[in-house]
Amino acid sequence: MVAAGILHVSDRFTAANNTTVVPAYTRFDMSGSYGLASQRLRIGLAVQNVTNTRYATSGSGGVLYAGSPRRTIVQLSTLF
Repeated sequence: MVAAGILHVSDRFTAANNTTVVPAYTRFDMSGSYGLASQRLRIGLAVQNVTNTRYATSGSGGVLYAGSPRRTIVQLSTLF
């Protein structure tokens, strides 16, 4: 199984007086998994922010808070 997603967030204000703007960003995520041992085991890989885009998620006044850099997650699951 393979999956992909696009997250786009437009410009937004960080203060009530609308003077500071957090810029828009687009982030790409992907994941995939593969069944092992007669489908009782499944190994998966997920990558968030595939292109390692630098972005701000929010802010407070003139301070912006950075979004997460590229993150890779490996998962192994089983059925009982």
